[in-house]
This record gives sequence, C-alpha cells and structure tokens, in this order.
Amino acid sequence: GEGDPVAEGKDAGPSSSRVRVLREPDRVALEKALREARDKYGVTSVAVALMHSYLFKDHELVVQSVAESLGFEHVSLSSNLTPMIKLVSRAFTACIDAYLTPILKSYLRSFQSGFAHSLASTPLYFM
Repeated sequence: GEGDPVAEGKDAGPSSSRVRVLREPDRVALEKALREARDKYGVTSVAVALMHSYLFKDHELVVQSVAESLGFEHVSLSSNLTPMIKLVSRAFTACIDAYLTPILKSYLRSFQSGFAHSLASTPLYFM
C-alpha cells in the first residue's frame, strides 16, 4: 500500500541501499523452534545471523525479541557484533559470542563474589 515500507522498500545501512522486505519473520514458527531448542536441548543462548542483516537488522531484532520473551539468557546478533556484508564471518562471530559470553559472565560473577561487596563500586577491567 501507499507509504508501506514493505511494498516500497526502505532506506537502510551505511550506503543508503534500498531493501524490499518480501516476507516478515514468522513469529509463531520462530517461537516454536526456539521453545523446542530450549526445552528439548537445554539451549539458553542464541546466535542470530540473517543474510542481509548488515543492511537491514530489523528481522534479527524480531528474533532477539522472541528469544528474550522465552527467557533465553543471551542473544547475539550478528548485525550488532560485526555489521559487514560477509554472512559466514558474521555468523561465526555471533556463534562465538553466544557461546562464550554466558561463560565469561559466570566466571566474572564468581570472581567478584570473592571480594567485599562483590566489587560493586569498583570498575573491573580485563585484557
């Protein structure tokens, strides 16, 4: 329809490229798949890398919203981590982040708990 960004395309990305959304994410199917991954396999962290998200990240944000509503502890979006054209590199980075971030957060909580007030008012930096 008139004024509809799905029908007309939408300016997005650093190059002001135009995208045309042919189909919105199926939230019902997405919720079903994520719920199964969580319930059947114990998945608590999700990596999201959609083909053109370097240009148009709205659909990755939909996946993030659904995953967080289902209680996933961590959601890594390739468009936030490495907003570049190469899908495999973005996906690889998102997978590493989805795997390691919960482990590192757990380690840091454990480390901080050994100090008075869990270092609540002290900045903590690692290299």
